[in-house]
Amino acid sequence: MTDAPRRAKRRYLIIPFALFGIFFAAYSALWVYGRGIMKDEIAAYIANEESMGRKITYESMKIAGYPYNLRAVLDDFVWEDPGQWTWSGERLNIITLPYDPSRLIFAPRKAQKLVVDGKSYDIDARAINVSLSDMAYAAEANDFTATGEEGVITFNEFRANWDLNDEGGWVLVAGVRQARFVDTAEGMIDLPYMNLALTQGADAMGRITIDSVEGAVSTQTIPKPTLLKAKGQIGLDGLQRPEGNITITARELPALFDLLKTYELMDAEQAQQAINAFSGGSGADSEIPLPLTMRDGQLRMGPIVLGTLDPISF
Repeated sequence: MTDAPRRAKRRYLIIPFALFGIFFAAYSALWVYGRGIMKDEIAAYIANEESMGRKITYESMKIAGYPYNLRAVLDDFVWEDPGQWTWSGERLNIITLPYDPSRLIFAPRKAQKLVVDGKSYDIDARAINVSLSDMAYAAEANDFTATGEEGVITFNEFRANWDLNDEGGWVLVAGVRQARFVDTAEGMIDLPYMNLALTQGADAMGRITIDSVEGAVSTQTIPKPTLLKAKGQIGLDGLQRPEGNITITARELPALFDLLKTYELMDAEQAQQAINAFSGGSGADSEIPLPLTMRDGQLRMGPIVLGTLDPISF
């Protein structure tokens, strides 16, 4: 009687471990290779930002995340567009996958500060992630709070996706849930939800199509939410002023006009004129269309002139 068949069977048991070892070594080599590419991608991104007049600086950077992902950890980072805005924080994680190191996910953690037009906001969030690739962008945030001198902005959830299509146009889809803005001077605004979809075709001459906006809004003085919808198209005229047409469909007009009055987009007389012009004969649950027109530097709601439109500079 021989032990040869038994020894042959034991040899076969080694094969899975050998295959795993080969896979592990190959993956480790891929991770190290991806780490080098990731460093190059980050350097190229920072150089591109500098070519556009923006700056990204940091105290130190290390690459971690093995074996699950590639993660560059930037401590004490500052990202700024001088004279426009500055974003800084204790830690910025830049995450990618070993098999696709050209796609970067920016994930700031710990305390952050945003300064826009000289106004400072302290930012706290459970998670903020921004994904960048050649043809698409995506962003998400959860349990977000921004605190500034003028008030506090909070929301439970935010999602946005921007894609460049094959024809040279783009599509933007975004949504926010349970948002609130508490203004120290003007009161409070609640957005239980808001969703939007915008597109721009390759031959749109810079005009943006508002395919869909749906949401609800309430104010401190009128807590019952008004439901909003909007569609239209907007662009810039020859003097770089907003130009286009948007139709807003709303219920509970007083809540909407109270919001516009609060932020000085409409005075009390204009609000009463709008209520008289658009709510006559409508039932309590009717959806009332409100036509907004931007032309020749004026913003109108139907026949009512709401104000002037200044040129927009980029």
